[in-house]
This record gives sequence, structure tokens and C-alpha cells, in this order.
Amino acid sequence: MSTTELVKLSAAEMAAKIKAKEVSSRELVEAHLAVIESAEPSVKAFLKVSADQALEQADAFDAKSDEDKAQMPELAGVPIAIKDMIVTKGIETTAADAVPETAYQLNVLVGINGSNGVVDKYAKQLIADGYKEITLLGQNVNSYGKDLTPRVTFSQLLRQINDLPGDFRIRFMTSHPKDCTKELLDTMAECPKVAKHLHLPFQCGNDRVLKAMNRGYTAGQYLELVHYAKAKMGSALSITSDVIVGFPGETYEEFQDTLSLVKAVGATSLFTFIYSPREGTPAAKMDDPVSHKEKARWMAELLALQEQISAEQMQLHRGETFKCFVSGKGKLGDNYVAARTDGNLIIEFEGDDSLIGSFQNVKVIEPLTYVLRGELERN
Repeated sequence: MSTTELVKLSAAEMAAKIKAKEVSSRELVEAHLAVIESAEPSVKAFLKVSADQALEQADAFDAKSDEDKAQMPELAGVPIAIKDMIVTKGIETTAADAVPETAYQLNVLVGINGSNGVVDKYAKQLIADGYKEITLLGQNVNSYGKDLTPRVTFSQLLRQINDLPGDFRIRFMTSHPKDCTKELLDTMAECPKVAKHLHLPFQCGNDRVLKAMNRGYTAGQYLELVHYAKAKMGSALSITSDVIVGFPGETYEEFQDTLSLVKAVGATSLFTFIYSPREGTPAAKMDDPVSHKEKARWMAELLALQEQISAEQMQLHRGETFKCFVSGKGKLGDNYVAARTDGNLIIEFEGDDSLIGSFQNVKVIEPLTYVLRGELERN
């Protein structure tokens, strides 16, 4: 496939082609980087810092065994670097005008000019260009602003964008629990344009393993944040997280603490991974006596638990009506379109392609395990 064809694939299509071995993760990353390279110089300067990391991530995935890949959720096969380049616009675009749009999306995150640069140069322009969702992206996005003078917190940045006129939604990821503050959770609760979706990876539920991972928090501290967020946002909040199974030295008894935390959190969904060594990291030098086969059994136990929790979470939304952004074609039938709720839930309903790129009110009529089936509410 050509570079143009590769960058036009959706995340789901990328994952399918990777799993079918029609394309590698590296080829996809290289295609996206090639497109971004033709963007404005300030964007290229930033991307040259992250390009190596993006390619390293792609290579790490390509090196995984088929068994490891089979354990991953559908979109886990798409390198995060690629997913971060995927933008959502409320009007139809062509390949030619997609280049600066993708670049703007990435530069919103960087904040090289401070919060005024993010808001004035990028956010306002995105809104004027017809974007309906702005996603602020980073490996630890809520540490934004620590090196700015005067200092601007990530919460303040969210409020500045929220106050801009227009009908749009703000998303952000990924948050690190050690930098997730009550100020941020208050901001999510109080700003109507900030999506009520919190992706907050906990990785493990055992304090000894968390310390070995150098995560900087305990399971109890993580759960305190979750309880505060739920108290502030109630049923509107959707929590997702990342979990690593079988970190070097982790025992089955310690893994049980992860299952306990999964139950306590009640996440909408999890991105789950079996630990694989990464050269040059401290963990790669640790003793790892548990076999991959045993870790796979632990993973199966985790996935079964989360599938039950996800189904229960989805059932809570039966009969609810959501304002959704219609993002593309659905999978439940040829005449279905797919939309995303404020809480990042996927809802599909029968509808015309002309609805794609707009906000619509959709009522849930049938909750499934990982998707909601709904019907369009007409005014």
C-alpha cells in the first residue's frame, strides 16, 4: 500500500492489517512520519524528537510473538504513536489538507510556546477549521506546564480551551497517577467541554511490584483518586486503564492484588499486556522466573474478570441518551454509523453517512459488552 493509503486507514483497519501480517507497525509509523515531515518546520522539529521513540515502539510490537499479540485488545496492535496522529474533524477532509491538520493536533500537545501559544495559535485555529474534538496527547499529559514561566498547570490549560466559543469537545491522554491531582479532576467535573473520560493507567495492584516498577504511588493512593473522581462526576465518568501482567518477580499472590484493584475500580475497559523485556531498562535485568505460559493463564483470568465488569458497566446505560460525536461507519450492520459518547463509549445506530462529523443525541437501546446499540433521537 502507498503512504497515502496507509495514513488514511482507521485505527481498527490498521490493527486488522497488522494482525493479518499485511503491514508491520514500523511501516505504519514510517508512513505517518513521512506525511508529518512535509508539515510546517516547527512541527518537524518536534517530531524529530519523538520519531525514534515511535519507531522503537513499533519495532517492539513487531518483535512480539503471535501468542503475545493474540492476547492484546483489537487496537493494542496500533502503536500509540500512530493513534496519536489520528485526528477527528467535523467536516470531510482530503488527503491533501490532512497534513497540517494532523500537525496541528500534535502541536497542541507540545506547548512549546506556553499555554497562550497552545490556545491562540492552535486551539482557536482548530475550532475555526471545523474540528469537533481536540485531543491533548502526551506520555504524561498532566505534567504539562511544570517547566513553563510563568507556570501554567494542565488544569488551567484545559479551562482556557474550555472557555473558547464553539461546539466542540476536549479529550486528553495519558495521565500518570503520580501527577493526577484533585485540581485536574475538579476541572473535568466543572468544564462542560472536557470529556468525562479518564485514562489512568495503574499497571499493577500490588504495592511491592509498583515500587519495583518505580511508579511513584500505591494501590491505595490510586484508588483514592478514583473514588474522588467518581464522587465529582458520578455515572458520567468513564475510567479506562492499562495493566501489565507478569512483571519480573511478580507472584501469583501479588497478581491477585491486581484483580482486587480491577474489581474496586470498575473500569469501562482495560488495555492489558503480558510483560516483555525491553533492552536497557532496569526491569530487563531482573529475575523473571514465571513462564510465559503461566503469565498467559493469569492474563486469561484478568480478561475474564474485566469482560464481566465491562458488561455490567454497559448495562447501566440502558435507556440513557448521550450527546455523541459521529465518527464513521459502524460494524453492527451496513446501515450503522459509529459514535463516541462524552465518556468515550462507542455507540452504534442506524443512520445516514451524512451524520458523520456531527454531534447527535443517541438513546441506548441495547448494551453489549464493549459497544452500545442505540437509536437516533430526532428533534
